[in-house]
Amino acid sequence: VGNLGLLFMLLFFIYAALGVELFGELVCNEDYPCEGMSRHATFENFGMAFLTLFQVSTGDNWNGIMKDTLRECPPDHGTDVDYACNPSLQFISPMYFVSFVLTAQFVLINVVVAVLMKHLDDSNKEAQEEAEMDAEIELELAQGTLCCMGAPSCGGGG
Repeated sequence: VGNLGLLFMLLFFIYAALGVELFGELVCNEDYPCEGMSRHATFENFGMAFLTLFQVSTGDNWNGIMKDTLRECPPDHGTDVDYACNPSLQFISPMYFVSFVLTAQFVLINVVVAVLMKHLDDSNKEAQEEAEMDAEIELELAQGTLCCMGAPSCGGGG
């Protein structure tokens, strides 16, 4: 389970750094409204990108965030300092989000399965130990070596 958690954190680290580089300058305001990105979901810095990717990995409006990164560049985007735009994001953004969502879901499913398998294994060990203890007690009872406390036939009649 520990290795999968480390893999999950590494995945988030790589995608957060890439997200800051690709989408860090996207602006959401009255002129350029956003559907999914907000002050709580943005790629402005590494920390917020990490939290945004956590939101995306849970499936909470990840398509809205991706849609915000797919905005077309206005014809005069080179002169508008309020709107940073990269025309190649039209192709990069879907690959970024779909690959992240699929990979994160795959890793999350493996973490859940690993935890369930560990608990199942622990439960099986406990059941096996209890069965061995029960068999031992039955064997001792059958041989007559196990005395009940206070039973007169065992000499402990108190």
